[in-house]
This record gives sequence, C-alpha cells and structure tokens, in this order.
Amino acid sequence: MANQLPYLTPDLPKDFGRFRWLGIFAGFVGLVLASEVTTQFIAMRFFYSPALGVPVARYGKLPIYKPWEWAGWLLRYSSSRVPYVHQTITTALCVLVTLAAVVVFAVLYSNFRSSGKLMAGGEHIHGSARFATKDDLERSGILTAKKGVYIGAFRDGKYDHYLRHNGPEHILAFAPTRSGKGVGIVIPSLLGWDQSTIV
Repeated sequence: MANQLPYLTPDLPKDFGRFRWLGIFAGFVGLVLASEVTTQFIAMRFFYSPALGVPVARYGKLPIYKPWEWAGWLLRYSSSRVPYVHQTITTALCVLVTLAAVVVFAVLYSNFRSSGKLMAGGEHIHGSARFATKDDLERSGILTAKKGVYIGAFRDGKYDHYLRHNGPEHILAFAPTRSGKGVGIVIPSLLGWDQSTIV
C-alpha cells in the first residue's frame, strides 16, 4: 500500500491567547481624543468664557481644557433654555457619540482582522478527516489493489470499484449485529485470501 499523507494539524499561532493590549490602548487613546475634541468644541462655541473654568494648559492663546470637562458642562448647561446653548450641547453630544462610535468600530475591526490572521491556515483546527476522493484512493493504493481485505467500494459513474487494503495496518470492522460484516467483508476477503488465516 502506498504511503498516505498524515492527518494535517494546524500550527499553534505564536500569539495564541495573548491579550491584545495594543488594541485596547489605542481604543482608550481614541476615546480620550474624542472626549477632548468634544470639550474643545464646547469651549469654542462658548468663546472660551471664564465661566467654563480654568484651562489646564494653553497652546499659544488657545486654552486647553481637561478631556472630561464636557461632562460637567453638560450637567450645568443642558437645562438652559437659550437656543444657542441648547444647540451647542446637542451638537457636542452628536460629535462625541459619532467619534466614540468610530473609535469603537475601528477597535472591533482591528480585533476582527487580528482574529482572522490568527485563524489563517487553521482550516484543520478540528482535524482533517473527510470522505476520500478518487485521487485520494488512487494515491493510497486501495483503488488499484488486486488482493487484500475488502473494505468498501467506490462508484465511478456507472461502475463500482472494490476497495482492498493490502498493507501492514490493522483493520477493525465495527457495526451492529446482522449488518453485513460477514457477507460484505469477511467472506469476500477469505475467498480471495492466499495466506494463512485464523477464523
């Protein structure tokens, strides 16, 4: 019997099970930037009024506020009935939600791509056993063997080709009582057997 290819097993990825700290950190930085943009947007709309509080830094003449300042301003001015203030708060919330959604989507997409790369070449993750094709049978030699144990048949169009195993490997026929083990395997094999047999 010709040598068969061994069952294929996937290579264990080097980063299997590794926590993706880089993606989490990038997402955190993105959310902080989104929060900072929202804060600066509100400050710009309010013309950097002293009522907003003391900025944490300055970039030239531009005051820079803490990224989370928008939350306090939202609580303070969300109940205002001044149309300009109400519009500013509403727009700021839209900006924050949009930017946060973009960041979350980017992190999830990056995670998805990383998972895809992790599973690349893992089509045999649950084993590679499958029904044999004609090429498999020819390569293994059981399609063209003229002697040995009958182990099955292969239908090629209108014709059935008996499959016979003539190698050193062991064979186990496992099936319920009166399912055809004797008449389908044992007797045909014994009729064509040319060596000693213990039955």
